[in-house]
This record gives sequence, structure tokens and C-alpha cells, in this order.
Amino acid sequence: MYCLLWKTLNHKVKPLSTPKGNWKKNDLFNACMKFGLYDVNINDLKATMWPRLKMYVATNIVPVVVDMARERGHDVIYTPPNYYHIWAIVKGRVGCAYTAETTFEQVYERLETAFWNLDAVCAFLFLFAVNQKIRASDDADEPASDHVEDDVVSSSNKDEESNTDE
Repeated sequence: MYCLLWKTLNHKVKPLSTPKGNWKKNDLFNACMKFGLYDVNINDLKATMWPRLKMYVATNIVPVVVDMARERGHDVIYTPPNYYHIWAIVKGRVGCAYTAETTFEQVYERLETAFWNLDAVCAFLFLFAVNQKIRASDDADEPASDHVEDDVVSSSNKDEESNTDE
């Protein structure tokens, strides 16, 4: 089962125990030893230790939300970059109609209408990108990376630019 996450800051928060660049030199050294980075020496400068540790953290320590999802048996996939483009279209259509007297029920109806009226090409590109990530995840037998091929993103931008000219 897959868990689709947005690329928002709260979905990227690492555990509190994750080493940070503002830690003291001894703490960074201890973290290096804890994670098996034995090529670091206690006499090395903090500026030498941190880049090595930072690379390890980026590749091996997953965000809290991802860890929680995996503990429950989910594979995590982040939304592709063109998702934000889709959300911007929907939010723009709904937000332009907002007044001080607008009710939550009206906002819900407008959101639903905006999603149902999305351009078919825009929706296709989003679903295509998500399916690519799922296939890549299945092929690699591990969760997919955060990146989607550039041609999908660039074709989405070209299509939307041509739609705005009409």
C-alpha cells in the first residue's frame, strides 16, 4: 500500500535526535561514531566533520512521518512537482470567488467543482507522474525517490502556458 505525501516542510521533519550543524564538535564526533563514520578523527575541524555527517543524515535518516508510515506497512511516495501546479489552479479558482460571507459549504462545493473541471491534460500528467513513481518503486523494490522526470514537468508547464493564452 502506498502513502502519498505532499512535499511540505512538516513532511520533511527529521527526528529530534538527528545531528545538526550547530552542534558542538564533540557531539558531532560522537554522532559520527554512532553512525559508523570512522574516517572522522576527534582532531578534525567541525567544518570537516559536519559535511560528512550531513551527507549521511540526508541519505540514511528518514523524516518522522515517513518512518511512521513505513512502520504501518506503507511505501511512501512524494507528490510530483506538477502537483503544486494543479493545486494552484484549483486554489486560484476557489479563492477568487471568496467573499466575507462565503460559508464552508460553499467553499467545499467550489473545491469539488474546480477539481472536476480540471483540464484533462493537467490531470493526466499528474496521474502519469504518480504512476511512474509507483512503477519505479516496484521495480527497485524500495520506495521511489522524490524526483520525477523533467520531461513530464516541462510538458506540463508548456501545456498550461498554451491554455492560459486562450
